[in-house]
Amino acid sequence: MKKLYSIIVCAVFMLTAYVQVSYSAPAYPNPIEFKQPDGSIISIILKGDEKVKWAETIDGYTILANRDGFYEYAYQNDFGDLILSGIKVTQESHRDTSTKSFLQNTSKGLHYSQEQVMHMKVIWEINDVQSKAFPTSGSRKLVCILVGFKDKAFTKTRTEFVNLFNQVGYTTGGATGSVKDYYLENSYGQFNLTVDVFGPFTASQNMSYYGANDSYGNDVRPRELVTEAVKLADSQANYADYDNDNDGKVDAVYIIYAGYGEEAGGGTNCIWAHAWNISTITLDGKQISSYSCSAELRGNSGTTLTSIGVICHEFGHTLGAPDYYDTNYGTGGQFEGTGNWDMMAGGSWNNSGLTPAHHNAFTKIYIYNWATATTLSSAADVTVLNSAENKSFFRINTATSGEYFLLENREKHKFDAYLPGSGMLIYHVHSGVMTSAASNTVNTTHPQRMYPKCASATTNPSSTPSSYGSINSAGCPYPGSANKTSFTDTTTPHSKSWAGANTARPITNITRNATNKTVSFAFMGGGSTVTVPTVSTTAASNITSNSATSGGNVTATGGATVTERGIVFATTQNPTIANSKVVSGSGTGIFTANMSGLAASTTYYVRAYATNSAGTAYGSQISFTTLAATVTYCASKGNNATYEWIDLVQFAGINRTSGNDNGYIYITSQTGSVVRGTTVPIYFSAGFQSTAYTEFWAIWIDFNKNGTFEDTERVVNGSSSSSGTLTANVTIPSTAQLGQTRMRVSMKYNAAQTACESFAYGEVEDYIVNIASSKDEITDQRIAMNDVNILFAKQLDENPVSPYTIYPNPATDRITVDLNGIQGNVTLKIYNIIGMLVYQEMVDESGTTIDISSLNKGVYFIYLDEEKEPIVRKFIKQ
Repeated sequence: MKKLYSIIVCAVFMLTAYVQVSYSAPAYPNPIEFKQPDGSIISIILKGDEKVKWAETIDGYTILANRDGFYEYAYQNDFGDLILSGIKVTQESHRDTSTKSFLQNTSKGLHYSQEQVMHMKVIWEINDVQSKAFPTSGSRKLVCILVGFKDKAFTKTRTEFVNLFNQVGYTTGGATGSVKDYYLENSYGQFNLTVDVFGPFTASQNMSYYGANDSYGNDVRPRELVTEAVKLADSQANYADYDNDNDGKVDAVYIIYAGYGEEAGGGTNCIWAHAWNISTITLDGKQISSYSCSAELRGNSGTTLTSIGVICHEFGHTLGAPDYYDTNYGTGGQFEGTGNWDMMAGGSWNNSGLTPAHHNAFTKIYIYNWATATTLSSAADVTVLNSAENKSFFRINTATSGEYFLLENREKHKFDAYLPGSGMLIYHVHSGVMTSAASNTVNTTHPQRMYPKCASATTNPSSTPSSYGSINSAGCPYPGSANKTSFTDTTTPHSKSWAGANTARPITNITRNATNKTVSFAFMGGGSTVTVPTVSTTAASNITSNSATSGGNVTATGGATVTERGIVFATTQNPTIANSKVVSGSGTGIFTANMSGLAASTTYYVRAYATNSAGTAYGSQISFTTLAATVTYCASKGNNATYEWIDLVQFAGINRTSGNDNGYIYITSQTGSVVRGTTVPIYFSAGFQSTAYTEFWAIWIDFNKNGTFEDTERVVNGSSSSSGTLTANVTIPSTAQLGQTRMRVSMKYNAAQTACESFAYGEVEDYIVNIASSKDEITDQRIAMNDVNILFAKQLDENPVSPYTIYPNPATDRITVDLNGIQGNVTLKIYNIIGMLVYQEMVDESGTTIDISSLNKGVYFIYLDEEKEPIVRKFIKQ
């Protein structure tokens, strides 16, 4: 396999491939500047991989590196072997007469003989071991180790690599996302990869000790480096965490070494990015053998961090995918395979690896099991959705068993933004594709086993690569830049099988809707008009501070199979499948879907959706508000309050005078109300049995509502020996979280205190403080509660038959509100006894069940905004 220019991380995971084959990535496709050991600069194009490596000059002459690290021109001897000429490579403009004379008699584009290739591969594959592929779904973990050399320190930080692998929404250096982002998008949310990064560590030897080349051009001791790195990381990593399938083996070890890679022109003392095995060692009860490795930096100069393209390519092998480019090093011609449309071919280098292409449809369906393909066999009008966001794939079988065409719509969108073009790719899948995948020779020769038919091709494929057309062009997809609107047994290219038999399943009237990112066509003449499905949305239920349940009912298919259904949700109105999505099967009928990871005290909008070949339909929008977060505060108290206690606290509406409260009390009957960005005075004093002792005071307000009294949230700090009233000014940060939070007043005898300690003498009091965005908000809440009280009193006087029921009442954790026939959607609000709004949601005639476990004990009012008149009822939280 050809090696990827390590301008991207040699993110090669020490993950076992699923067959007895070593994998790598295709070489960086663009020229680089290489510094010869004498300081001269030459422009070259790297070729091959860690097993079989060479390069070419810009004008096409084959060159090889000698023992001293110089590139020399190469020629073929009588046996067809590539041989060093002894003539050092210079820039074309600097070639002397003898060099020009030599090159006049030397062909361009020379390749190793088959015997040379076989010998080089054998050296590497002696140590390959067979192993099954890595799991392709669920939450999985990998380990990455950063290592420098004795004479070459690691320059990038661990945090930079943690972000490169794991950060959601990663954009550093113009990246489209992280490795996690890439595989979440490709798998439609089914595969969540987390990489734990350790180091950087320092190896015991200089870089050349591990990376210098032997007589075959191979690195001499890369496995020693890996063995050292694995052992160095053992003090920090628990390798038992990385056996995802519990087979006794670590599934993946990923090594990133300092500096540049040899494959990127870093020089002959640099390690060439590769995957191999070390002698098995056992750490933390798990066997470790296979590894992958690559360089810290891009290219062969500068300090730019690697990008994700190579990492995602190598991890693709770990998941079980083969390469889809020509892996026989140019022997018999260089075929494009799936080209820049595919992560497992040239697409790993799209946008210099910052925006690598999606995996192809065959890999997603038949290797990773992330989707299924709908087989077309009868007349129909078909719409193909973009595969960056939708599991929309179609299959058309040929007359040969196991041979078929596979269709997907690729748009310049998301990680596919740097594709060669947009439109429908029609892959021709050979019946022997899986056999070829096992030996990693899918597209090494004619006929190609899995490649996209090029719509703009002027010939049907034959033994020459050019006959397959310009794969890496906007003319490859349908209709594409060539505006090809049909694919039949009589078009060029045609839809016949490799055996030449007619398929008799024509695709005609191919059109692309750029706005909707869809491609539509008539299959076998087309069928009845297909419309989007009909779906309704179910009201939210089981609402907590971070989760809720909704769902829907698909009542009509629209004339085509409903391939996916579920719900979409967002904090903005009218969410679509571009927002958060929960898939809940396919077909018609009632379904439910659970939303998790929600923010507390936040209003969400939900719609059910259903997708068929005509597109995606949405049900009506419903909304709900999550409960306030349940926060638990640490304990603090004075163990003896006999001699001193807190006897006064006045703050923003709190006004409490008291005696000894036995060292601690939590006051819920009084609430302070403050506004962000203002300063409010606080008054407090100590009570003494007789002698006035020195008391240390500290007051905290949990402004960020995270359940922790932090040092930055301490608003009062000092000491006094007075029983008189003390005062301080409290500034409410403009960034304080809105809503109710906790204030802690602590008084400790003769020493400073922390927020979470028990001490010998003194007292602690906790209070509720409500933070508002404006004074009007506080006023509005008081007015609203006044309205609630008036309505409640009025309705008690009139003693009507209750139009809705609350049960149980009193309650401890949940209440059910039964609307008893009230029609339509109405707003339900819950107020506490001091008039603060603590909960709100829209309910329909079916009623609702509300989680009240996070509410404080006390009396609450339910305010139902019914059409004729709001209706208020009381319940008690025990």
